Amino acid sequence: MASFRIRFCNDLLNAYGQPFHVCQREVVVAGEDDAVAIQAAKREFERLERVPSWRLRARSIECESLLEPV
Repeated sequence: MASFRIRFCNDLLNAYGQPFHVCQREVVVAGEDDAVAIQAAKREFERLERVPSWRLRARSIECESLLEPV
């Protein structure tokens, strides 16, 4: 089983009105593939943030495969 680093991100504006990309939380999970890992990470993010949907805290998800098992 592979390990994946999943980042939950937002695109915000700074004080000068310039957009920037910010990571809200990073979760490392194991899964057979990236789709399975993303679903597990969504559930973990919702549990950690105590929200019913990950979309209440983030707008996008980034997935990175890790070569070493966690």
